[in-house]
Amino acid sequence: MKVGHHGQKKLMHKIISFTFFNLLCISAIWSQIDSLQYGSPVGWPIQLSGTFGELRPGHFHMGIDIKSPNGGTGHDILSIADGYVSRIQISSGGYGRVLHIVHPTGHESVYAHLNAFTPEIDQYVKDVQYQNESFELDLMLFPDQFEVKKGQKIGEMGMTGRTFGPHLHFEIRDKWTELGLNPLLLGIPVNDTEAPRFYQIKVYEYDNNFREIHTQELKIKSNGKGYTTAPSRITVHSDFIAIGVKAYDRMNGVRNLNGVFSFDMNVDGQPIFSCDFDTLSYRQQRYINAHKDFSAFVSKDAYVNRMCILPGNQLDIYSSNEQSGIIRVGDDQTKAIEIVVSDHYKNQRTIRFELLKENDPPEYSTTVFNHHIQHNTPSTFKLGELTVHFDKGHVYQDVYAKITSSLHDSLQQKIYHIHERSEPVHRPFQISLHLPEIPDSIRPQTFISGINSRGDQANYGGRWEGDTLTTMLYSFGDFTVALDTIAPTIEVKSFEYDLQDAKAMSFTIKDQFPRARLTYEARVDGQWILMDYDAKKDRLTHYFDDRINPGKHKMTLRVSDRKGNDTEWQGEFIR
Repeated sequence: MKVGHHGQKKLMHKIISFTFFNLLCISAIWSQIDSLQYGSPVGWPIQLSGTFGELRPGHFHMGIDIKSPNGGTGHDILSIADGYVSRIQISSGGYGRVLHIVHPTGHESVYAHLNAFTPEIDQYVKDVQYQNESFELDLMLFPDQFEVKKGQKIGEMGMTGRTFGPHLHFEIRDKWTELGLNPLLLGIPVNDTEAPRFYQIKVYEYDNNFREIHTQELKIKSNGKGYTTAPSRITVHSDFIAIGVKAYDRMNGVRNLNGVFSFDMNVDGQPIFSCDFDTLSYRQQRYINAHKDFSAFVSKDAYVNRMCILPGNQLDIYSSNEQSGIIRVGDDQTKAIEIVVSDHYKNQRTIRFELLKENDPPEYSTTVFNHHIQHNTPSTFKLGELTVHFDKGHVYQDVYAKITSSLHDSLQQKIYHIHERSEPVHRPFQISLHLPEIPDSIRPQTFISGINSRGDQANYGGRWEGDTLTTMLYSFGDFTVALDTIAPTIEVKSFEYDLQDAKAMSFTIKDQFPRARLTYEARVDGQWILMDYDAKKDRLTHYFDDRINPGKHKMTLRVSDRKGNDTEWQGEFIR
């Protein structure tokens, strides 16, 4: 599928930056767009388990996820066009093993979660890992190092990094603007004749300060002519209403619930809100927390698209009227609502319902607050030893926050309650605790810890400035001061004295606190050896090659947390 002229103009409008140089570059790229004939990155009919723009925790999905043809790994991954390998990344989490290829059009294709590259690239990567004594790499390459042709094998499908099933995460980026482009609008072939489906409609009521005061969750039903809500006429009591939509796309022969390409909303026949996912900026990723109903995500792990634009939301995926998708309803008025969801191939579904405003509002409870966080103004709050500072742009809309402290009965620790986890934060805010009573001897092991609803704690770090412990937090919630004096653990998974016929040896490493950021080093006879680190399994694995000679050897594995606690394991083996 090629991008039509209307789609070209819309997409080009989004990717143009305001410099003459970039304008020239983009014009050159789009002069070739009609002739683009990108091939498939795989050698079988594509079925998707993830779409571009799909809502994820903390980010939009920036590519498409292509399913394995048989649920396994090892299948050939192909370059979609001529080009050169421009970047190689290896990480224990995230995308795992990744290849970037730059093409003559100025596009960059990205292939992630690979189990392996081609033998020559694998050898190059391993040599650099040994030179740097590091498993994790981020290498920028010269154009003449690894040239590739369209359809050439570049690696094998895997499940490295933060993924729990074999698939290829595939992206296309614009090299000049660094925007992510929807691969399905650039010729990547997918068979899809099924329309997206509605799963839930939410109605949000706001007061005059645009604080959410009431929410209704509506079910979906067919009325023979299309879809409506149950009931089809919704009573509201506020002048300001917003709508949320939970919808997913289905594709031919696939059970996965994928993300929807576009949302459009009309009120009384007039368009007031539209958004689509043809391009996305990597710099704007965290604004997903303003786009989705963050409270529904935190409480129910639900992905609901807000059909309105919060004041601090700077995403450029929207078209709306001056009300930013907020529906204004007068007393005894009825508003006819129509919402259309579409996939990339214009398969659509429509739902219609009505809003009726009654002028005798019930008494809605409002949360008592002691600090007003304005989304466009810095502010500071103090409570005893606690100081919390917010800069401009930390939140997406004004937040009426409740910040308190209390003694936790079971933990016997002082807990600092900084508003509610259901309210999103865009940029990290600063929290400081003045704690002169903590002895110097244990300060290096002291940190600020987050506490979830089950009482589990996570290490959020902290640095000492005099008698004050300070760190940055990416979320509201409950926090305390904790001490880490316990070293990480090392568990042998696959190791014995006689390893002459073994292909690998492996260990599990863990820490008592999540987010521990463990570091490790393995040496055989004093020489550094490569250990692949799979963070999702806490697994270190060494795959034997000719770097360890036949004979008897002594191995040392040292693992450290970021508070200076370390563990050392030693063993002997023969090859």
